[in-house]
Amino acid sequence: MGLKAIQVPMDAALVAALDGYSQRQGASRSEIIRKACRAYLAHLEDVSLEAQHVEGYLRTPEDPALGLAQMSLLPHVLEREDW
Repeated sequence: MGLKAIQVPMDAALVAALDGYSQRQGASRSEIIRKACRAYLAHLEDVSLEAQHVEGYLRTPEDPALGLAQMSLLPHVLEREDW
């Protein structure tokens, strides 16, 4: 996949911090920005999935009786561990 050049206006302090970090990492400014964008997009996906998860539980809450029944079965399913 080819790379496409874009222009992103940044204040001087941010560019200086970015340049300092890229020098310490031995990577180009562009590579640091690409990595940051990928990480941010992955974070946004995680936030979206978490929101969907919460929304689902709010829409269809878990039945507390089911949890109690599962807890009562645990001693019969899992071996006891000596700690």
